[in-house]
Amino acid sequence: MLAAAVPERVWVTSVLASAWKRTFPHHHCSMCGMTRSFSALAHGDLPSAHAYNENGPVIFLAFGVCALLPLALVVTKWFRSQCRTTHRSPQADRLPARTLGSREG
Repeated sequence: MLAAAVPERVWVTSVLASAWKRTFPHHHCSMCGMTRSFSALAHGDLPSAHAYNENGPVIFLAFGVCALLPLALVVTKWFRSQCRTTHRSPQADRLPARTLGSREG
């Protein structure tokens, strides 16, 4: 009766968490408190984030780097392509203009 009132995903998660605690009673679950830790970090509360999960700030930083590095590479590539098309090099201004009928030899 209780299982019907609780959504299946929540029920499975709570069963797995209690099984972990029964199987490894003296070991800390590495992901417990991670959501609250990430939320605290997003709000700028580092002490609370560390209290929820010791690894939360490190993993949050790693996720941030993994998310921002590709974005920085794309923006850099776009910016360089824009600079090449809008600006001419100083050497190009000094070269003589060629005409269709002229032949140099």
